[in-house]
Amino acid sequence: MLNEILDFTYSDDKGVYLNYNGKRMFVSAFYKKLYEKITVSDKTLSYMELIRIEIQKLIEYINNGTAYIPYKYY
Repeated sequence: MLNEILDFTYSDDKGVYLNYNGKRMFVSAFYKKLYEKITVSDKTLSYMELIRIEIQKLIEYINNGTAYIPYKYY
């Protein structure tokens, strides 16, 4: 869990940024989520695989005009 004091830096221009440790934690959680498995139409896929499938469907739409029906996350 990110800590407001330990994982962020505050700049003079009133900006708030993740510091090195905060960035590490964010990227780690992001990758963990990408490889998390979910069930889609009776298939078990990671979010990474699902994104890849959506990209392929978009490419088919752009190149061939194939109807694009996006994945709906409920």
